[in-house]
Amino acid sequence: MVELLPLRRQRDYRLLWSARAVSETGTEVSRLAVPLTAAALLNATPVQMGLLTAATSLPYLLIGLPAGAYADRLRRHRPLLVLCEVVSGAAVLTVPLGWLAGLLTVPWLITVALVVGTCSVFYRAVWFPHLPSVVAREQRTAAIAGFQMVYSTAGICGPGLAGLLVQAITAPLALVADAASFAVSALLLHSLRPPETATTSGSTSLTTPESTSSTAASDSTATSASTASGAMSTATASHSRDSAGTRSSAASGTTSGATATKFMRDTTRGTDTSIEIETDAAAEATIGTRTSLLRDTREGMLTVMRHGTLRTLIGAGVLINFASAAQMALLVLFTVRTLGMQPGAVGLLVAASGVGGLLGAVTAPRLTGRLTEDRTILIAVALFPLEFVAIASAHGSAGVLVPLLMGAFAVSGMAAVLFSVCYGTIQLRESPPDMLGRVNATMTVSTLGVMTLGGVAGGVLGEFLGLRPTMWACAFVVLLAVSLVWSSPLRHALSAPHRPTPA
Repeated sequence: MVELLPLRRQRDYRLLWSARAVSETGTEVSRLAVPLTAAALLNATPVQMGLLTAATSLPYLLIGLPAGAYADRLRRHRPLLVLCEVVSGAAVLTVPLGWLAGLLTVPWLITVALVVGTCSVFYRAVWFPHLPSVVAREQRTAAIAGFQMVYSTAGICGPGLAGLLVQAITAPLALVADAASFAVSALLLHSLRPPETATTSGSTSLTTPESTSSTAASDSTATSASTASGAMSTATASHSRDSAGTRSSAASGTTSGATATKFMRDTTRGTDTSIEIETDAAAEATIGTRTSLLRDTREGMLTVMRHGTLRTLIGAGVLINFASAAQMALLVLFTVRTLGMQPGAVGLLVAASGVGGLLGAVTAPRLTGRLTEDRTILIAVALFPLEFVAIASAHGSAGVLVPLLMGAFAVSGMAAVLFSVCYGTIQLRESPPDMLGRVNATMTVSTLGVMTLGGVAGGVLGEFLGLRPTMWACAFVVLLAVSLVWSSPLRHALSAPHRPTPA
């Protein structure tokens, strides 16, 4: 067995992690500065604000699935990752330049949001299949947890930084920070060393052998990626998240092989680290025989739907995200009007959730090492209803409610990150290499697209049923997700023998 260095000592993982950390922090600045620019400086109407919000997620619904099929056709993913960051940074930079020139308008902002959203779609689509060239399979859970830590930390610290920048230099000029973060991320991604080579399946893998010595391993995180057979007995799909993470998954069937997940890659096994690869000519011939994007997209969707574990993961993700979006749409109204809390209390609840998420990211590698990802995800999903039930049943003075609800939100935040880490790892474990992009697209479009529906449903139900009944309805939907996961093939992990592995 090839000895692998800790992720923190692997150059390419550090670069990939740093790229996400910088870019996510910049994104938090835009999340505050763009709507402030539209509302406070450009006097946007409510309709324009709605269009601006929708512009960011609209590309996922329009091109998310074809982007996944396109990603599976690429022989190299890293150039597109760099291009997406460069184009996004350039688009964001036009906002402060347009403001200084006196030309900035709301349609301009909407256009920028569409460009950045489109780049985000393609970035997510190619990032997941790219991960196997950077992170070893044995370290997938730790890698995913590391990226989850980025998102949690950015969510906690980013809004504060954004507020300081907006206060100091105005909202449009604060976007220079986001543009700079895209540029830095592009440079870091460009500095990655592992070469990508198309395999017979059309995905990419690392072809440089990894030395068994720690010195050689320090510069090359992982060596070989998924081989065609023997990687795992179960052949099927996987899911990856976005950077935010990325998510991707693939199909069941007879194709076996290691695969990639949300934040990592397949890796070295045994002392012989060579892998089966295809010559460039053969790879090009394979890619050249690809069918239409529409058929490839359909294959990705069928892959997820026909695989029991992947179907469970996407079903649970859709239910949880739908309920979460519905709850968040009414959370401020419910806490302020029904519970009599101050508006700042909502910020404390969100902050508590972020702290819980950070704790989940820190503990995930050790916890999954002792319990396995399957057992951990069963525990994590069982904790989700706590926050929803606590909110729906909340009564009493704010002095008592706020600490109790902060505790519930912290537990839920920790459960969410544990669920996400295991979600990505299980998805990677089950996914055939040639379906990574398409499955990723199916997962991403479904789980992100349903949040739009959840927000609308929450508002409608709150209007006609009332705020508290709607909160109980959200809790019921989450309980359905728990039931779905616990009745799935994942439950067999409880009775399966397990030998703990080092975190």
